[in-house]
Amino acid sequence: MKNSLVRLALVSLLFCACRPAFAGAQESVTPTGPVWSEDKIAVLTDVEDIGRKLIQLAQAMPSDKFSWRPIAAYAPAADKMPEGVQVRNSDAGATVLVDAKGMTLYTFDKDLPGKSNCAAKCLMAWPALMATASAKDVGDWTVVTRDDGSKQWAYKGKPLYTFAKDMKPGDTTGDGVGMVWYSALPGERSFSVSEVYVLAATRYYHMPSVWGGLQAKGYEIEGNAATAGTTEDPPLEKTTTHKGDSVNQLVDAVSYFNGMMKMLSDSDMQKPVKILGRSTTPYQSLILMDGDLHEFLALAMNYARSNGVVLPWMDEIQKQQRQRGLRTPIK
Repeated sequence: MKNSLVRLALVSLLFCACRPAFAGAQESVTPTGPVWSEDKIAVLTDVEDIGRKLIQLAQAMPSDKFSWRPIAAYAPAADKMPEGVQVRNSDAGATVLVDAKGMTLYTFDKDLPGKSNCAAKCLMAWPALMATASAKDVGDWTVVTRDDGSKQWAYKGKPLYTFAKDMKPGDTTGDGVGMVWYSALPGERSFSVSEVYVLAATRYYHMPSVWGGLQAKGYEIEGNAATAGTTEDPPLEKTTTHKGDSVNQLVDAVSYFNGMMKMLSDSDMQKPVKILGRSTTPYQSLILMDGDLHEFLALAMNYARSNGVVLPWMDEIQKQQRQRGLRTPIK
């Protein structure tokens, strides 16, 4: 579901000026120009409704929960981890790997599988999780040899570190530093609250532009291949971690989508287009977009319930989604 090609060029957004709360999100997106067929209007209305509900959920979530993420897979058994390493809940509510002192462990995106690229001054800020000379691989844990010959533990091929600025067990102040340092999770990395909303926003931004509409300024599908994923051109979802930013990104995206859709006719939605090298039509890709957004909405509702947020319409929507086979449990 997560589109790793989405990149954000760090420039201003198309709709930054004079945006009231819920700008565009409550407007009908039914085209005002040439008449659409009923089936297309039904799909478009559903996409509009999901956008409105996502904004409501984002606005209702507590501000201090936008970096929260659940564990997405099992925690390894104690006998499958190095001695002293544990699984703990951080103060931010995430389940993370910690060292023998209870300090959060981190991974470095600039490392290669089984190879640490953190040395010298980097190691002063990010001390390596050292292994003894006799340490052996266990489960998903491997022993990597550093350039100086010392041994370091890696989890699923990623060398592990602590952060010098974490003062006590439960601290995760290193999570997201430089958009290359992240808390080590005992399962597959799951989306944070902010990532769910901003990744949903990318769907509203990108689809009209790939159909031939005006590109939303500051957003592109592929980004700069030379800098993609670096601090110069980071993934969109890693640039927004606060509630206000996440809500604004989503409101702007839905507003952009609504405005662009009003310009398209029924025949426009049937014209052949190429998306990521595949032949399709805007209508066909709108149906796929609708499915993607239902998954984001399912995640957002589960995240909301896990953090004590329940809106009046959630029970009925979740019942409908279960009937559709959309199950996104929080593990």
